[in-house]
Amino acid sequence: MKHQNGSEHCPPPFYYKSDEVKRIVSLLRDTKNDRKSKAREKQIRRLQNALEEAIYRKKSLHQENVQQAFPGLICIDPNLSQQEKTRIIKYGSVLTGDVVRFGSLYGHLRAVRKEMVRQQRIANISQARVDEAMGYAFFQRYADQYGLAQIDLSDFSGWVEEAMAAKKRQMAQVIDAYVPKRYKSLLKHSERVDLAKCPIDLLDLMASGNPQEKMEARISATWVEVEIRLRATRYSPTSVAEKHAKVWGILENDVFVPNARVGILIGANLDPNRFYRVRKNQDGRCSILWARDNDINRLNAIREMDFVRHKDFYLVERRGGGLVPVYTEGRCKDTVFAKLLKYETPLVERVPDFSGFTQVFFNEAPDMDIVAYRLRRKLVTNPGQVWAQQSNAKRAGAVDVNNRHSSIDRRFDKYNFRHGGISHELQYLLLEYYLNSLVSHELDGHAFYKLLTYLDTFFPWIWPRTIYGINWEDPTLRDEFWQYQCQRQNELRKAV
Repeated sequence: MKHQNGSEHCPPPFYYKSDEVKRIVSLLRDTKNDRKSKAREKQIRRLQNALEEAIYRKKSLHQENVQQAFPGLICIDPNLSQQEKTRIIKYGSVLTGDVVRFGSLYGHLRAVRKEMVRQQRIANISQARVDEAMGYAFFQRYADQYGLAQIDLSDFSGWVEEAMAAKKRQMAQVIDAYVPKRYKSLLKHSERVDLAKCPIDLLDLMASGNPQEKMEARISATWVEVEIRLRATRYSPTSVAEKHAKVWGILENDVFVPNARVGILIGANLDPNRFYRVRKNQDGRCSILWARDNDINRLNAIREMDFVRHKDFYLVERRGGGLVPVYTEGRCKDTVFAKLLKYETPLVERVPDFSGFTQVFFNEAPDMDIVAYRLRRKLVTNPGQVWAQQSNAKRAGAVDVNNRHSSIDRRFDKYNFRHGGISHELQYLLLEYYLNSLVSHELDGHAFYKLLTYLDTFFPWIWPRTIYGINWEDPTLRDEFWQYQCQRQNELRKAV
């Protein structure tokens, strides 16, 4: 999107774009244009009030769903009196229950610590023994919840360590990639929260820290619990990586011609007037060139283009002879917590794309059909193995109408398939749309799709306004984040 002065800016939050809001906006526009109506001003005021109420209802529904899924993220203004805080807690059974649960867990651990300190004085046991007892007490509290009959303390402690590291790494990556420089230090967690080594340390801070530390510790504990719980399921990062690699093996050995990749240099000229998407020539064709590594003359011309990347393409045999080149890349989901907030659910099984593959083609037909045939013969071979087939390649609108942030300009086919007991996502798209996902400064650009998702469904929960003073709905602030991403993507494009 653009301001009238041409500068790129961020779309509003998704709850400003519901069908009800669009309907009221349309009526409001028509009313403003109806100069003959005697009740025009009164009708405008009525519609403006209805618009505010519709936006509020949609936003409130999202907030209620997230708070039901993750009560630990409910943030109470620290400036309120203790009496008012107590009233708010008692008013909401979800929050009351979570306060009781956190208190119960912390009380149990505090009792264990008190007993171990007493024994430390009597029997002169080491601090390491105290820490081990605390870890075992924490493990016991969660063993039944996670169904950990076959897991010992050592394995669980490894999960906890991985979960703490994952939360810290993911937050650092998000700040590095999506937060403008002047906000980076503001949004880092306080030192004591950042240095916490385990959930027990976070519980201590929730009980004794200052208001910001308490909230940061509670957010971190909620985030870490998701990461620990993830490791108790078939969607653990290690398990997903193994199953993802197995699918890769089938692709490389049975779908593609083995050991026959070909290097191709791809270049595209970009159009600043179309959000830096691939430029369209006068004949309507995309300004894209490509060449194999041995085509020296063509390679030199490509290197002068705006955007240049080298990719290794796999080859698939045509049934009648010849080869279809297809670029394939895979991914494993990392920031699962952010995805759960977007889906408004604590259930990791609801995430459809822990493992994903993207296949990119020079031509739509028959190349895509040839590769699909090979996949059906070698990978997705059983009835009931494939579901959620969606496409906007030949229709208007976004590919997934239920995705609040999906772009109508990203044209592709996708479906989910089950292999190794987990869900994988496969996307098919033409080279033009794949390149746009790398360069576009709109929602068909992957970085901007992620940014808008984070601004709407992630940042307000991990950096709540009542603590950090940031209004994530403010158009000026959202524009600043958007334009930072424009600058960052321009720099990344030129750096390669």
